[in-house]
Amino acid sequence: TNFPIVKEYGLYLQQMNQNDRAREVLWQAGTLNQQDKEVAGALRTLGVSPTPAVTPLPRDRSEAGGSPSERATPASSLQPPRD
Repeated sequence: TNFPIVKEYGLYLQQMNQNDRAREVLWQAGTLNQQDKEVAGALRTLGVSPTPAVTPLPRDRSEAGGSPSERATPASSLQPPRD
């Protein structure tokens, strides 16, 4: 499948307010190119949260935003309370 054609078709459908079909096509585009921010943004506009496959995760915690205390603590680093 040709990513640029699928992407442009999905964006066209979105412009034409054919949102149900646009969601399907843009989702397919997102699976073809997981790094495309325009596709991820269009999906968000259509009320679809892009999967982790569509939106790359930050490479390190400093890119995730917020202070270290605001970020989630990995479960593996939690310890049970002591008596």
